[in-house]
Amino acid sequence: MGAGWKVIPHTADVALRAWGDTMEEMFVAAVTGMFSQAWDRRTVIPRSVWEVSVSGPDAASLLVNLLNEFLYRHECERVLWRGVESITFVAEEQDWRVLARVRGETITHRHRLRRELKAATLHGLEVKPTRNGFSVQVIFDV
Repeated sequence: MGAGWKVIPHTADVALRAWGDTMEEMFVAAVTGMFSQAWDRRTVIPRSVWEVSVSGPDAASLLVNLLNEFLYRHECERVLWRGVESITFVAEEQDWRVLARVRGETITHRHRLRRELKAATLHGLEVKPTRNGFSVQVIFDV
């Protein structure tokens, strides 16, 4: 099946469906889909590396926490990322942790922002095993 993402119809916000053969691939697809809705990734030169780490009790919480951490850093640090190099899951005592490694750069005049995504929501959030891997639906407040 491979990994990928697509925008799905939603009345007021932005909704994405992402999928992958593994949970890691599904997370990469979801993060990439979010980046693609917020800015033109083709204009981002992968000059620097960021490592982003969040924790949560389950896959759905991990994904929402990760997406929201990227949105927070984008807003506060004024950075854009081209894509995800890697996603790593680590089991902790009571939670899970996900570490994402991404490449990007600080926003400049040559970047084209598409829309402001305020937050990934828990509304309608579904992480599901499929016949070929995993899929997720996530809705973003705009």
